[in-house]
Amino acid sequence: SVANAATYTFDFAINKSASSSLNFTGNKTSGDGLNTLNVTAYGKTGSNASATLQSWAGNGLGVMAGYSDQHYVDNEGSDDFVLFDFGQEVKVNKVVLQAWGDTDITVNSGSVWNTSLINIDGTRPSQTDGSVFVTVDLTNLPLTNSNLWRIFAQIGGEDGGGLGYDRFKIKSLEVSTVPLPAAVWLFGSALL
Repeated sequence: SVANAATYTFDFAINKSASSSLNFTGNKTSGDGLNTLNVTAYGKTGSNASATLQSWAGNGLGVMAGYSDQHYVDNEGSDDFVLFDFGQEVKVNKVVLQAWGDTDITVNSGSVWNTSLINIDGTRPSQTDGSVFVTVDLTNLPLTNSNLWRIFAQIGGEDGGGLGYDRFKIKSLEVSTVPLPAAVWLFGSALL
């Protein structure tokens, strides 16, 4: 028997002032567990440089990683990424992106940012003015469940197909907590 997993949706399409990190509360759709999430922005130009993170109503999370940088998660100038710290192991099921350009992403989980990177070719909607939202399913990725997850604008710069740089805001994430086997709960209760 396994303890029930909880599923949460974190909606970032609310106004939060620019900062190096922001906290969000998830909306539980089932189960028990996870409550808050800490989010931090970075710009990668060979090493991780801190950046500014902001959340806009109706849009989602964007990164500013340089003087003239736009307020998207993008790979123009630096490969922007957002670190999600859930405080406990989770599986990220899906991410919803607001398209301001191509929506190719790189995803990884765990304590090391530059290993097990998985590129996902998104789409370039016909409208790149923020009016289109793209859902990316992450449920079948071969990534380790972790408390730390990163979503990058696809590492490597401009798309080789001539579609331009990746530019998006992260509107929401759906995650599931990782259930503990019932034996762990029984063992823990026996110690009390």
